[in-house]
Amino acid sequence: MKASPLVNLGADRVRMKDQRDVDRQQATVQHLLDRFYTDKEEEQYELQVVADEVGMGKTFVALATAFAMLEARREDPEEQKNASVHVLVLVPNNDALFRKWNKEVKEFVKRCVPEDKRTEVSSRFRRVEVERLDELVAALCQRNGPEVVVAKTSALAGKVRNFDAKARLVLATAFRVWANAFRLDARERLLRGGEKWQWPADPRGFGQLDELQEQIPLELAPLVKHIESELGGERGEPLLEACRECATPYKHNREALLVDIRKKAVEIYKEAVIARLTRAIPLVIVDEAHNWKNGPSKGSNNYREFARWIAPRARRLLLLTATPFQLRPDEMLEILKASDDMDIPEDRCERLRMFREKDIRTVLDESSRASKRFAQAWARIPTSIGPQAILEVWNQPNLVEARERLRKVADQHGALAFGEVDAAVELGARGVDPALREFFTQALRLFAFNRDLSQELGKLVVRHRRRTEHRLVRVGDEVNKAAEHINARPDARVLHASPGIDVRGEGELPHYLLMRASSEIKGGRGKAALGQNLTGCYSTLFQSADGKEFQKADSGRAREYVEVLKGLVGTEDADARHPKLAAVVADTVARWERGEKTLLFAFRSNTARQLARLIGEAIEARIDNRKKQAFGSDTGLQALRNRFTGKDRDLIPIVLDRVLWSALWAPQGKAFGPDALQPSKEDYWQVAELAFRYGVDVMDKTPDRVFLQRAVECAQARRLRTLVDAKSRARKLLEAVADESWVAEPYGGMQADDEEEAGTLVSEKGVLSRYRLVGKPTAEQVASLAQQLLERDAAAQRVHKMSALRTAFVGPSLWLGVEPLDVALQRWHLHDSVDDHQDQRLFHEHLDALTWPNGTPDFRTRALAMQAVRRAALRESLLVRLLPSAAELEDEAWATLLVQRIGEPLYPGGESLLRRLGVFLEDLASASGDIGDPTDARGALFDATRARGQSGVYLVAGDTKLDTRNRVFSGFNTPLLPEVLVCTQVGQEGIDLHRHCRHVVHYDLAWNPATLEQRTGRVDRIGSAAARAQDLRVRTGLDAPSYLEVDVPYLAGTYDERMFEELRLRAQTFEVLTGGELAADQAEGVEEEGEEQGLSLVTLPAEMVAELRVDLEVWRE
Repeated sequence: MKASPLVNLGADRVRMKDQRDVDRQQATVQHLLDRFYTDKEEEQYELQVVADEVGMGKTFVALATAFAMLEARREDPEEQKNASVHVLVLVPNNDALFRKWNKEVKEFVKRCVPEDKRTEVSSRFRRVEVERLDELVAALCQRNGPEVVVAKTSALAGKVRNFDAKARLVLATAFRVWANAFRLDARERLLRGGEKWQWPADPRGFGQLDELQEQIPLELAPLVKHIESELGGERGEPLLEACRECATPYKHNREALLVDIRKKAVEIYKEAVIARLTRAIPLVIVDEAHNWKNGPSKGSNNYREFARWIAPRARRLLLLTATPFQLRPDEMLEILKASDDMDIPEDRCERLRMFREKDIRTVLDESSRASKRFAQAWARIPTSIGPQAILEVWNQPNLVEARERLRKVADQHGALAFGEVDAAVELGARGVDPALREFFTQALRLFAFNRDLSQELGKLVVRHRRRTEHRLVRVGDEVNKAAEHINARPDARVLHASPGIDVRGEGELPHYLLMRASSEIKGGRGKAALGQNLTGCYSTLFQSADGKEFQKADSGRAREYVEVLKGLVGTEDADARHPKLAAVVADTVARWERGEKTLLFAFRSNTARQLARLIGEAIEARIDNRKKQAFGSDTGLQALRNRFTGKDRDLIPIVLDRVLWSALWAPQGKAFGPDALQPSKEDYWQVAELAFRYGVDVMDKTPDRVFLQRAVECAQARRLRTLVDAKSRARKLLEAVADESWVAEPYGGMQADDEEEAGTLVSEKGVLSRYRLVGKPTAEQVASLAQQLLERDAAAQRVHKMSALRTAFVGPSLWLGVEPLDVALQRWHLHDSVDDHQDQRLFHEHLDALTWPNGTPDFRTRALAMQAVRRAALRESLLVRLLPSAAELEDEAWATLLVQRIGEPLYPGGESLLRRLGVFLEDLASASGDIGDPTDARGALFDATRARGQSGVYLVAGDTKLDTRNRVFSGFNTPLLPEVLVCTQVGQEGIDLHRHCRHVVHYDLAWNPATLEQRTGRVDRIGSAAARAQDLRVRTGLDAPSYLEVDVPYLAGTYDERMFEELRLRAQTFEVLTGGELAADQAEGVEEEGEEQGLSLVTLPAEMVAELRVDLEVWRE
């Protein structure tokens, strides 16, 4: 089977800017289809695992595979007869992942299917979300419904909705089936206890089932037949006996017995529901499949229900996971056992079982044993031996020849022949320095068994590793150093050895006191594990459970140390002096001042709160300081902001959407040129007439500038519409703008009446002004007013100023530049050779895409998009960074200043705010769905810009409400608030935070490097801000590269340093070893429960690591 020609995973250049990502994803899709459908039976496997690292597009790979399978199914009569028309997607009980899948199906069609095919494809390849078992079955039984069914695995085990109605359906059917076996008088006695569930007391009324249809997601008639069948089986008799007992005359506790009867009835209902699935499911996709590492044997994480309800109907199973090598061999095998329960012929099921148990188990075990022996030999190498010395030995001819022999042996089918391995290893190790011989002997054995594992496991598992050349990892005290000071390190892209943050001086004493007190309490024995609480922030120690016990110390010296420690750092105010906290706060605030967002992870709740508090206070202090510098008081900024809001205020013109000027930047914007938008005498006459018709005094000292803008556009459109092709898109635009409704209503009345604003952001009331007709002027009145307008315009030009009316024609605009005419003329005549105005082009091209989705202007979407853009550009925290040091500007100069600043890089070599707003419009335009529907991808992005009273610094913790959490995450993924996001573990998976952030800080260290990678993956994804920043550097010719910066701060000479060293060494062992022997027990979870293992390993050369690691890639550069 071939991948569908309708799907192009590289079509969306917003996400897929790197062709390598496109090639990798398409190769993976084809590989999966080949494994599922090959004609060679020995190469066909009905279970596949995609284990690409976080953020590499596994979701779209899975959807492209599913799409190809469903398309091919339409051409196969046999498949149509025996298999369903649906694909089932199961996700863990994670709301973020559930919502993401529901959006991604629509996003997939929008981004990967040609525009002329989208309507047809989206009519069938669409998703339905279900939360209960019977809803899932109903969706899978619907022949012409959505083809992608998305459900949480908890739906397989959870309660059904309308429990009482479904129990009643089964009992009513049972009464009819049992007939005289359960007489009418017994039924009456039974139903007396059902009043609390609104059951009819009369058995005849109880049996009227039509009224239940609305509460049952499946058609009743066929469902009742299956219920009858179940009643005749092993479950029917216990239900009948329970009913007889409950209906016994004068029975006590009848209500409690009825509760049990209801449960038995609903179990029969579930069995009948699942029996409705008479056709196989062609593909089941399971996300986060590592949650089933104990599932097949123990039935955990809803695997028992999956094996009972779904697996026996699944033809093919696609498991998605990012952490396969955090699993031990037995856990990996457990996941692969899912094939035992699938709907495949017994001989093929047995073949898969034998392959897993005979081949995979053997090579996993041998690789695991080789890993242990290699780790032991590795630990014995003196730390004085460096990576270069190891590499020189590794590249000796005898070792190179040995690896070539082992490669040939390993590439043969089946498990390795030990004799051949031993012979090649002995040959290779001969002549190696005796002090290193054991290490290289075990390295060769690991090379052989990992190569063999790659060959065998690769038949079931695909895994691509993330490139890291775009990363810059700042460790320890490097968090206070510029990138250029770290970039020269060859290991700067990964966790590396570097000194910690210096705690000497004031910061050293608390750690000394803690160590002395712990030693006294333990009688000089054991480690001071409490140190990990102190290395985050001081107050965390005293608020933690261990810390509270620690404070109860009653031995003399220990008590003295505790009291001195509390006196030094016993209050939250002391946290600001904590060396690590102070360094991270300072660095985060410095990024904020450059307009850069930062994502921080701190899994200790109090530490996270203190981080958010101190960063927020520091930012607020800088905002207040900038206000005083610019205005001398807080009221000055409010006065400035008011000048953007009133329809008669002088700065509102720069924030208005100039639709005709914007059209010049559109891909199809050649219908009329910039010169055509210069004011003409005819335009002045049109404006004068409109002013009379709507009763607006345009000669007032403070005229209505919103009205002037609309009147000018209407006048220009009337003049130009006859000059363009009557069938062109430009003509449609000009006709819409030329209509008088354009003046009376925002965008001619096509915008939804949405005046909601985001907290202290700019009000939309002026922009949304409405006008009513009041009369019809005479020609003389129009001529007189037009002449006055011309004269006022000329008078202003003589003193080098611009009248309000001329400003509406050609005045400065945040979106078009200080001189829109000059900028547009350059673009018009030189086009792509001019690079200076790429930001304007990006902004208007995507605004145009939002306006013209299908050949008809959508002004509602445009209006709401511009509303969001104004909120982003004019929020207080941003305005203060655009202001001069002192407000000594004339009123007229403010517009020019702000327009200039919005188009300038926020920091040297960085993006301008205008470009970031253009990226936001790009995201809106490329997203699927309705901008007004928060459940759609586009609507969720827009909805995030409407948050009221949201702080620039936000903490998302376990107790944060789900709706608030979702809006904060979405807002962080836009140019709006928050600008600093502090997360506990709730932000580790299932969310995308990468479009406007390229800085992540792992404040609290984790034992497991997979946890750090999972968190970093929130911002290191396809289409990230880091990739965009690097692209900008290349395009503008700047020498200095731009990176995704990953900060891992730790304190020198403390428990923090010991924990970091363990983490760093584990990161390297994960690269080489399998089986989890040097890994923490879990890839996620409560990190303080991890264990220190006392690793002490020399750093291996990257070339050697690359050869030793398991390789499961199906695409390579």
